[in-house]
Amino acid sequence: MNIRTTAALTATILAGLTAVAAPATAGTVTSIDKSLFDATPTLTAGSMSVSGATAGELGSTLELTATAVDGSLPTGRDCEPVTVQATLRPNADEAYRIATTGEACGLGTAGEFNLNAYFDKKQVDYTGPEHKTKVVGDGLIAAANHFYGAQAAVTFTVR
Repeated sequence: MNIRTTAALTATILAGLTAVAAPATAGTVTSIDKSLFDATPTLTAGSMSVSGATAGELGSTLELTATAVDGSLPTGRDCEPVTVQATLRPNADEAYRIATTGEACGLGTAGEFNLNAYFDKKQVDYTGPEHKTKVVGDGLIAAANHFYGAQAAVTFTVR
């Protein structure tokens, strides 16, 4: 095999690999990571709701409600299953509505807990002008209630 044959074969192999790899990288992905800080929660024995403006781009809001499946949020250091409803509005024209389940775990003081809830594309309803309806991989909703207020965050990627 001479140098020209080797170079031609290498170029052909590289072109073939590029053609095979192209579909895997097709499409633009957008990461969405929005956080709500220092919110005043609405607490009942069995639920917590928070809403407000998120950090970052102006006009973005998050509304989140977590409801204990058994009707009672954790009071000690135990964990309870929760249903979570969240609506994230990255701007005035778009809304992502998420319905999922997760777990809230008490921090040892009544009314203080952390919660985590994962979701996938089947649990997200998108409305807006873009066609960003497909969640790529799993997303996460995290929230906490402490003596100084509540925080919440929603993180996911869309294509």
